[in-house]
Amino acid sequence: MKHSYADVLDHEKAILDRQFDGTLFAKETPHRRPTKLAIFDFDSTLFYSPLLSPSIWHPTLVHAVTNEGQLGPGWWRDIRSLELGADVENSRWDGFWNPEVVRQARECIADESTLTVVLTGRRVHPFFDKVSAMLASQNLRFDMTCLRPDPENPEVDNQSVFASTMEFKLAFILHLLHRVPSLSTVTMWDDRPHHVKKFQLFLDTLKYEQHLLTACHVHQVRPIRPVFNPDWERETVQKIIENSSYVLTPKAAATVITLENKSRDILRRMFPEFRTPRNHTGEVPVFSGTEVFLALKPLSRMAVPFGGIGCTVQIRVTDISEQPHRGIYLKGMALDEALRTLGASGQNPVLLPARH
Repeated sequence: MKHSYADVLDHEKAILDRQFDGTLFAKETPHRRPTKLAIFDFDSTLFYSPLLSPSIWHPTLVHAVTNEGQLGPGWWRDIRSLELGADVENSRWDGFWNPEVVRQARECIADESTLTVVLTGRRVHPFFDKVSAMLASQNLRFDMTCLRPDPENPEVDNQSVFASTMEFKLAFILHLLHRVPSLSTVTMWDDRPHHVKKFQLFLDTLKYEQHLLTACHVHQVRPIRPVFNPDWERETVQKIIENSSYVLTPKAAATVITLENKSRDILRRMFPEFRTPRNHTGEVPVFSGTEVFLALKPLSRMAVPFGGIGCTVQIRVTDISEQPHRGIYLKGMALDEALRTLGASGQNPVLLPARH
């Protein structure tokens, strides 16, 4: 982990110099002397980046698609992970932006004393033009839009320079403080808790031990997924694997009791609409009252309770939980023959017929 400008290697400095010289700040306002540095992460911070849904995909497939070099370049290096279709692009990616972080970014951009940066681990190739167009669609004119330059020129050398996104971002900050010595405060926005912690420790070192900063703070942004779009996910994953030896096949990921249509209708009438928070954007809860989970893994036929595969059971709803950003959850209890007479007690329990 880099702690000072001396830790940045010469070839890294050369690449960061070229990146700096190509920014709007260097080209259009080279004589500005900003005192505040505002750094915004892109994925799940400014923008609700699409991710592979665990409700659709088995963890092994998510790992294979995400992992670099296993099925193509990997999700975060594959341009298809941001190709959301003409309708989304024509809407200026409506519903994909974090309105509160965008508002804070606009305030920083409007402040002449603040140097504003979008800093992301997405690679310059192939994402720079796409990310730049997305920011321009919101009239977000940052002083610097900096993606990880690994590789800087894929036609000449396809090797990475920085060992990780964290190493790139730390080197970038140290280099920028060296190039713009008027900077004395740093504020960052990031969604990943472990990154937030590392950045805060790093900046505290620059402030308290090296006395390069007078103030520093890292805002942790609550990561939000975009609106659930299973058709786009399936189409995109199919494109990713179509030239590989992999074939998509259904695989059991849990053991469930499937509710009959009558039971599903009961749930829909009881919970017609989840109350989303005011001004909510991004993902919203989707009705999924079709199954009762017995185990988050496939159980053997001998281990399936309540009579086993194919048996009909009744489910009594025993508890309810409503969480502002995660939806409504019901807790149920499967009833045996002795308990099914409890409905005569006058308590009118909700009974949901279901089939394994």
